[in-house]
Amino acid sequence: MKVPFAVATSQARNKKGNNETLINMYADTMPPTAKSSVVLLGTPGWTLYTTIENAPIIGMHYFKLDLYVVTKTSIYQIRHTDNFITNIGTVDFSAVDSVSIADNGINIVIVGGNGYYSDGATVTHITDPAYYPSDTVAFQDGYFIFNRSGTNQFFISRLYAVTFDATMYASAEGSPDNINGLITVNQKLYIFGTNSIEVWYNSGDALFPFDRIQGSFALYGCINYKTIATTNNSVYWCGNDNCVYTMNGYTPTKISTSAIEYKLASRGVKDYRAFTYYEEGHYFYVLTIDGDTTLVFDMATNLWHTRQSLGSTWGLRNMVVNEKGVWVGADVTSGNIYYVGLDYHTENGQTILRTAETSPFSNGVDYFTLNKFEIDMETGKSQPNAEDTITLSFSDDGGVEFKNDHTISLGAQGDRKKRVIWRRLGRHRNLTLRVTTRCNSQVNIIAAHAEMT
Repeated sequence: MKVPFAVATSQARNKKGNNETLINMYADTMPPTAKSSVVLLGTPGWTLYTTIENAPIIGMHYFKLDLYVVTKTSIYQIRHTDNFITNIGTVDFSAVDSVSIADNGINIVIVGGNGYYSDGATVTHITDPAYYPSDTVAFQDGYFIFNRSGTNQFFISRLYAVTFDATMYASAEGSPDNINGLITVNQKLYIFGTNSIEVWYNSGDALFPFDRIQGSFALYGCINYKTIATTNNSVYWCGNDNCVYTMNGYTPTKISTSAIEYKLASRGVKDYRAFTYYEEGHYFYVLTIDGDTTLVFDMATNLWHTRQSLGSTWGLRNMVVNEKGVWVGADVTSGNIYYVGLDYHTENGQTILRTAETSPFSNGVDYFTLNKFEIDMETGKSQPNAEDTITLSFSDDGGVEFKNDHTISLGAQGDRKKRVIWRRLGRHRNLTLRVTTRCNSQVNIIAAHAEMT
């Protein structure tokens, strides 16, 4: 009998009825002629690129081919030609744990209450009296665009400059709420309030170049600006109703499931942050909630999975891509910056634990004996002196509690004919199986089969 694996994280309030887990793996659809219609792939690992002083890192941005890294006290340039690191100036972002960054091809602007800009070589504090404390900055059509913190106003720079005119501002007035953040996508300016969204465009008006698009107002708020992210010509955010949304035209469309919303609703502080990245046809929205749980939405399959680093917070705060299509990610707590990708199978040498669960299976209401359980997966990829293993656990209560761990080898390096089989697995009536891999190599799960009597 073929036993399907869960293809998403779906742990909800009713754990016995819906408690499937997928950690550090995600589903990928296969062509009709493949052995299985869906396979589970291991999430990317990372290896050290470089280390920045004065951790933690609170922002990164590629500008003129070089990587610029922001900490609470300094901005660093990492030169793309030789990876040489230069501290190009001091900043004061002591009051925030994340900054917003944009560039116009001439200057890079960084905001987090205070505002700074750089031509790539030096850093200048924005002291223009028409600049106001801001949480987010975007760039569109020659203008830097900022929200004015604690108000419903946003303001813009002069054209291709980091200077300001006190008359160049507007208000998002569709709802009497403050602006939480803003972002530009496809030449449209999305303005997120605590209770509403408005979309503006560049109308070319001489008095103020941006106008609201008629029919774009929606009463869907944003929980905080750090959850707003864009990829693949779409925008994503976490709403103030504990749901995650994207835009379908100018209509917010929910992408979270009841299980994801249960996790969000059960949190207290609502200290969420998010970023997006893509790899091999999959675009991901990566949402970390309250610093200890990372939930990831895969736009290719519309499925969610969980990421962890050895049972704790997933280790990356942010990711950006360079001109060669190589992703780099900042460590959550240290000053480390990593190369990130599917070609890396550990977290800078630390084993990645990956967990998948089968859907519950039974023999109707009757007891059955599980004689054999076999997983079709790639084997024989163990690194020298580091044997890959897989552990099978049982749950007879719908996935609430797992026990009776059985660990076997995934084969020595080159042993690609190694079969992953457990035998004589006892008597059950309703069974869920969990597998956890401890591997320093690539992990792909194709299918599972059970023999029952």
